[in-house]
Amino acid sequence: MKNRKLAEFSYFPGCSLASAEKHTGKSIEKFCENFDINLVELEDWNCCGSSSVHSIDTELGFKLLSRNFSLCKSESLLFVPCPACYLKLKKAYYHLERDEKLQKEYREKWGKDYPKHLYIPHLFELLEIMEQLGLLNNRVKRLNGLKCVSYYGCMLAASRELRHGKSFYGIMEHIISSLGGFNLRWAHSSTCCGSYLTAMRPDIVKDKVEDIMKGAIDAGAECIVTSCVMCQLNLEARCQLDKSLPIFYLSDILSLTFEEKMSNFHLSRFFTNPKKLLKKRKIL
Repeated sequence: MKNRKLAEFSYFPGCSLASAEKHTGKSIEKFCENFDINLVELEDWNCCGSSSVHSIDTELGFKLLSRNFSLCKSESLLFVPCPACYLKLKKAYYHLERDEKLQKEYREKWGKDYPKHLYIPHLFELLEIMEQLGLLNNRVKRLNGLKCVSYYGCMLAASRELRHGKSFYGIMEHIISSLGGFNLRWAHSSTCCGSYLTAMRPDIVKDKVEDIMKGAIDAGAECIVTSCVMCQLNLEARCQLDKSLPIFYLSDILSLTFEEKMSNFHLSRFFTNPKKLLKKRKIL
């Protein structure tokens, strides 16, 4: 990774960042623009299959993922910020690299060889590369003591095939601290929010996210920072407590590094508007 250069690479937003959480996708793109990183969205990409397809038809799920690989170039970088999409694409590519039968089926299906040496980083890995290149040095501390709890959720828990990969836990705390925020300890950093059960059993998700929200409030947090759009959506949409905290996606926090003011449109997308809190901390 140390030899990676950042300029332009392929981008797979996934369904959430392209629809319900489009404003979050825009904040990721804006952050990258500040470093002259051009995200080139894969042309005509398709859904990764989410949990619904893969739980019913694993072969179809793999074909959906492999079609996205067919849109990539060899030895390229495919940026995938959604944890669910990231793990599914990484796992599929892991098997494709090691299975000649899958490679043969891939050639027959897509009329080309699979993209060799394709590198698939999550947002955390992108930040790590940027730090190694010195791009994050001397950034302005802008969080002014904002009390945060980092919420990773469970999506980044690696599958058996990827168990030797890098652990991401701790990176959000490092970033928040480096930007002048204050990290609080709590017990729910990797607690599942209920994920896609939100469509079928919102009652279960409601109980889970309210436990998470209560945990953050009890810890003395002013906000929750997450790296998963599904977690952000569930925490905002399913929590029915009288008191709730703003839920920032990590790229929202990163954008404050550049002393940018969030637009009223972006602020309006939060279920719990953070404008009052950001003004209190003199961030806006």
